[in-house]
Amino acid sequence: MFASRMREGPLAASAAAGLEGMKELIEVEVAHVVGAKDRHEKEARTAYRHGREMGAVVLEARKIPVQHPRGAPGADRRWR
Repeated sequence: MFASRMREGPLAASAAAGLEGMKELIEVEVAHVVGAKDRHEKEARTAYRHGREMGAVVLEARKIPVQHPRGAPGADRRWR
């Protein structure tokens, strides 16, 4: 993917790399809050995954659509 973006220019390549890094960071943060994906540890879970939704990120004065995971509070209905 990076090589194909590099053909478009260094700015496009760095923007693509930045978006991929942002997606990875979001996944790590969600895993920290709700636990590892596909692990069923109900006693330790304070929240759970609740699908994905579309959002937007402003990059170079443009809104770029991105898909990100959703989370929901657990049984006690509070985020911790």
